[in-house]
Amino acid sequence: MTKARNIFGVLLALAIVFFLAELNYARFIHMAGDSAGYVDLIKRVSLFGDMRSQVFAAAYPLFDLTKTAEVFCSNALVSKYENSSFFQWHSYAIVFPIAWVGKIFTNNYAYTAAVANALAAFFTFFGTFLIARKNQMDWMEIVFFLLIMLTFSPLVGSISGQYYFDRLFIPAAIFYFYFYLQRDCKFSWLISIGIIIFAALVSERSALMIGVVAIYLAVWDTKNNPKFRYGTIFFGFAAIAYYVIWAKFIQDSFYADTTSLSVIVSNVKQIFDFQSNISKLTVELLIILLPLIILIAPAKKYIILFAVLLAPNILLNVGGAEKTGYLTHYHSYYIPVLIVGAMMGYVEYKNNVMASRYRYLLLFIVLVFNAMNIHGRLFAVGPTLTHSFSGDVGLLVESSNIRKASDERSIKFNELLSNIKEDNPTISTNEFTMPILVLKGFTHIRMFPIGLYDSDYLLLESAVGDDPANIILPVYGAAKDLKEISNCMFLKLKDKYKEVGAQDIGAIKYRLMKRII
Repeated sequence: MTKARNIFGVLLALAIVFFLAELNYARFIHMAGDSAGYVDLIKRVSLFGDMRSQVFAAAYPLFDLTKTAEVFCSNALVSKYENSSFFQWHSYAIVFPIAWVGKIFTNNYAYTAAVANALAAFFTFFGTFLIARKNQMDWMEIVFFLLIMLTFSPLVGSISGQYYFDRLFIPAAIFYFYFYLQRDCKFSWLISIGIIIFAALVSERSALMIGVVAIYLAVWDTKNNPKFRYGTIFFGFAAIAYYVIWAKFIQDSFYADTTSLSVIVSNVKQIFDFQSNISKLTVELLIILLPLIILIAPAKKYIILFAVLLAPNILLNVGGAEKTGYLTHYHSYYIPVLIVGAMMGYVEYKNNVMASRYRYLLLFIVLVFNAMNIHGRLFAVGPTLTHSFSGDVGLLVESSNIRKASDERSIKFNELLSNIKEDNPTISTNEFTMPILVLKGFTHIRMFPIGLYDSDYLLLESAVGDDPANIILPVYGAAKDLKEISNCMFLKLKDKYKEVGAQDIGAIKYRLMKRII
């Protein structure tokens, strides 16, 4: 019976991972530049063994420009980071094993990325399930926690949002907590050290955060074997040291100024100015987190750690995504401790005789609160999908409207790109077309208007029926400035390029322009 159950469990796990991988792959063409860069980086490592991804670096030249027409119109708009290693911005060393293992099974790099993200999602839930069973939760409680997780906006955004290597931190940290709770297993500390090393390879932030988690838990863990405890502390400090060395000597971050003390103090002041945008976004984030904070409250050990890992999202400001951009990677680092801490806090509630009578009611209230929060909160990543997990499932159903719209979009893009006759030319475009370009094999991609003067092709966007001069730009700014930039760019390109194809896809007109001089 046990053998049959194990076989069934393995087959079920494989089926879930396959389903999630298929869903991720179907969503890929509707994603944006970061997801395209993720896939291109895997391809680059697989083929050449380095991290020089032109796609991942496409947006960075824009960060050097002040968002005014005067700057844009006088700038050479050169893609100066094309030959730079992405390691200088993020230490995604985990891409090497992902690329090498993926290469064994397929040369479809987008599918390799889809599987990696599927595994991250699966092990997030599987690790949570193991912790629940470790704490002797019954099946009703486990189902409640599953539903709570599936309605928790930051986690749902992680599952159905853009591709990021940082997502791998979530299951890694959850399993770290699991083996921390398994102190009676003599190999748990060795596995924990392995998880620290794995997490450090994910990214520089992941290395910092897993180091903090490891040291913090070891300080609390006075009952463990001192050798195991000090060994864990050593590797925790090693992970933090790796982050410090990388940040000091390698990192060339465009967000370095956001971590200065003066900027942090300014952000804190704005949080308490309830009319400011930062304050409003912070309140919205706290409202989203409140249901699980209610659960984590009795677990003092975990709520302190949660506050530490959440602090960067509260104190820093990189445009607002760190507060409410749940489809980005900025929320990956507090999610594990909040989920595990909520479970441990719930156990504390259960141990209270009075509270234990109402434990199912407590979980039901948290679930309802989450369900109310998630409605309309997952920001659109692309012009086609809003990336809600349930909505995206329709991509796998041939008769669904969302699948038909997706197929029509792909057909029109394929027709448009068929006008490109050269082998892998340079293309300057908006970030929402990058995934489909990467899927078609293009690697020399710039983010418009970068590469305006020397790209082989431009793939431009404007609203259907609008003046072609009103180009949709991948930059934010005042409407007046964007209008001036758009007009300037159009004047500069109209004599250098000719239109070789156009398609209306949804509300967007895509124009393919070929350079003639």
